[in-house]
Amino acid sequence: MPPKAVLPTPEPPEAKEPASLERIEEEATSLETLEPAGRESHRRFHERYVDKPPPPPSQPVRPVPRWRRITPNTAREAVIWRTIFSPPKGLDL
Repeated sequence: MPPKAVLPTPEPPEAKEPASLERIEEEATSLETLEPAGRESHRRFHERYVDKPPPPPSQPVRPVPRWRRITPNTAREAVIWRTIFSPPKGLDL
């Protein structure tokens, strides 16, 4: 048997002193005030997405007749799913 490799012991992470919550590095700015470039992009966003009416439907979807939806494969899948999701046989009274 080959000898087991000895892995180096990982160094513990240095403990950092928690930062003071009293000190704020930067001045807080309101998100409600938009810079001129921000106003412009906001206006373009509204022109492109919000103010535009939804596109008309290309063609109405016709439902598939029932006799074409049920195939032997889908019937087999239905039996399997019903068996899986039905209550357990031990609960039948």
